[in-house]
Amino acid sequence: MLSTEAPKPVLPEPASERAAVEATATPANARGVVAATASLVAVGAVVYAVAWFRSDSGGVVEHQRAFVAENCPSIQWHDSQATTLLHDCYAILEAKRLDAGATQADRPAQPAPAHEYKLTATLAFAEFRGSMIDAYGEDSKGAEQFASWGALNMEWSDVFVAPDETTFARVQKDPSEERGLRMCSSGDIIEIHAGRTMTGGQIARGLLNSDAGHLYRFIAVKSSGDLGERSRATLCGFVVGTYDYPNSGGGTGHAVAVVGMFDLPENRRSARKIDSVDPTPNPASAKISTCCAAMHRLAGTLGTDPDALRLTAMTRQCNDIAATADINKARDLVTSVSIHMPNECQF
Repeated sequence: MLSTEAPKPVLPEPASERAAVEATATPANARGVVAATASLVAVGAVVYAVAWFRSDSGGVVEHQRAFVAENCPSIQWHDSQATTLLHDCYAILEAKRLDAGATQADRPAQPAPAHEYKLTATLAFAEFRGSMIDAYGEDSKGAEQFASWGALNMEWSDVFVAPDETTFARVQKDPSEERGLRMCSSGDIIEIHAGRTMTGGQIARGLLNSDAGHLYRFIAVKSSGDLGERSRATLCGFVVGTYDYPNSGGGTGHAVAVVGMFDLPENRRSARKIDSVDPTPNPASAKISTCCAAMHRLAGTLGTDPDALRLTAMTRQCNDIAATADINKARDLVTSVSIHMPNECQF
């Protein structure tokens, strides 16, 4: 008879594995050392995940919880969502592994999910937020990591918002508080350069001068179509901070940095029926969206407090409710926890 006892494999210790590999490193193979080290850690994660999926023992959930808490602290754990949260954590580790220097060819096979799974943009942003800083002349590491994730996973419905959750002036005034809020802007492209991430996804970097005369530094994922210099474009995305750069006149330009998508037909196709949204927002939807933005700002002020993670997760639910304009559901959401909600959430 086959044993049903839960296997308990152990992830390799990153420090000891790194030391073992570096002991044989030479300048000629230094690049391979980074990839090999990251791959060893990732393979350990795969073995651990496969073991979990092959057992239904009660002790498995406890090991899952401990693994996610140690490796993905931004994820709020619920035993009832163990399978989804495990895959969320694996996806985050994979993005970090590739950022560490491993190539697509080094990528190990991911265990087959027990059901359809997708890491939300909100959770992905929360994981990389700590590496997002206000930049000068180059994009922050956190922005790069989020864009790498988004190039393969982001949808138009993740970034489209009406009305905007923040403004150019508010970001320039206090970027740390507005980081993670979404906005859309239309204008003329000043410069654009297309490329691909290490994961093979499409991205385009550049500057957009909005109709209001504001500058946006963008990393746009998925398609950039036929857009080029001086093209008209609409960009929607997550604010990752401010971006200052030396301009051609010898001075310094001041922009807001955004990771998002261009409003193009090919980017909208996979969206959750966002094309049919009335450009004039429903008053109830607008009120709920205002609450969502205030909830997100409150989470940003709480630092590492557990309530910050709860509010981050609730913000995603709030945005989904805003799309339906259901005030009753929004009221139920904000009263479901003991956290003191912002005044904008009084329905």
